Amino acid sequence: MKITSLLLLALTATTLFLSAAEPLPEAPALKADGIIANAIREGGWSVEVRDAKTLTDANWKQIEALPEVKRFSAGGEAFDDAALVRLAKITTLESLFFNGPAITDAGLAALAKMPNLKRFGVDHSTKITGSGLSALRASPQLEALHFGGCIIGDQGVETLAQLTSLRDVALDHTRITRASFPLLAKLPHLERLEITPNWDPKPYTSADFAALAPMKSLSTLEVHDMVLPWDGGLAQLKALPYLKTLNLFWCYLAPEDRTKLEAGLPGVKIDIRNPAGEDRLKQFNERVEQLRKEK
Repeated sequence: MKITSLLLLALTATTLFLSAAEPLPEAPALKADGIIANAIREGGWSVEVRDAKTLTDANWKQIEALPEVKRFSAGGEAFDDAALVRLAKITTLESLFFNGPAITDAGLAALAKMPNLKRFGVDHSTKITGSGLSALRASPQLEALHFGGCIIGDQGVETLAQLTSLRDVALDHTRITRASFPLLAKLPHLERLEITPNWDPKPYTSADFAALAPMKSLSTLEVHDMVLPWDGGLAQLKALPYLKTLNLFWCYLAPEDRTKLEAGLPGVKIDIRNPAGEDRLKQFNERVEQLRKEK
């Protein structure tokens, strides 16, 4: 999973410094158990549990004793619904990120106990689905969401479209389709959107970018794993009045289309990284032909 979301950068930043000569405090007792806990420049603490199966009751008590824990991340299936319920007792939390947890849709109800939650993300989970995202409605301050390798689907995006405070959304390998684009376009304050269809033209293609035209706040669009022609595709982005940054990572873009892109979006900063080769274009075209024959 290739993830560059600003949300993840915020959630996993655990080493901040007041100055080069003045390192921020850390919790040595937790560090000895492989848990990274550091003070945050702006106040409060950040905690990173790389493998939740090492999290003991003693560790929990040490974390709960820290003043104003604001960021928490954990990896592994050992972090389950019961763990999230316990974590929710730390009401100062603002950012949560989990990688491969055992948290279920029902378990997400615990998020309602976190009145300060602003950023939430999950990678690699088949237990959190679109139907469970209704729990996020109880988080009025929610600004950023990241889901990668999760079964969110269009049903989940229907819920996200009701979270009008959202400013940053990343949906990577989440089984959404083109039906989600008009829903995302309803978010009045969304400034950043990240999408990854994993090279499959069936759920959506760049032609579906036309549905994003109503978005008046979108300033950054990040796209992964797509074939991106200009005509009938990227050209649709000209309708976004405030688009300032376009990140195209691991995408296929023909040389002539890149030239058209740069000429067609002169005021947009375009960042193209790790461009895909002709093998991906071939794979894409073969899939398009397969879908045509299936109709």
